[in-house]
Amino acid sequence: ADYGHYGPLFIRMTWHSAGTYRISDGRGGGGAGMQRFAPLNSWPDNGNLDKARRLLWPIKQKYGRKISWADLMILAGNVAMESMGFKTAGFSGGRADVYEPDETYWGTETEWLADNRYTGDRELENPLGAVQMGLIYV
Repeated sequence: ADYGHYGPLFIRMTWHSAGTYRISDGRGGGGAGMQRFAPLNSWPDNGNLDKARRLLWPIKQKYGRKISWADLMILAGNVAMESMGFKTAGFSGGRADVYEPDETYWGTETEWLADNRYTGDRELENPLGAVQMGLIYV
């Protein structure tokens, strides 16, 4: 934990959970708790987020089906931001979990896992969509 606080880790988990949403077909995102499954859980940018989910496991065990993994992962990010002094827009629950990986085709990994991260020595191309892993850290 950064300085004894897991807030940044939970915020990162929530951000990456929501960041898989695809406008083209409305799939992905934080709405089903898919970050727990392949291929999302093995993407380089999702590294170590299993530790954040492991920290949430006792809460999930305590409340069982009363809270979905999808809601718990988003709520953890909200609570983390509030505990760090940010004002949030609130939380809206009701996301339903899936219990097996989705068959969403994310494209060839050689295409979107290329090591062409922005290094500061070239101009960014428009649009600034996350077409490569790592763009979020620019």
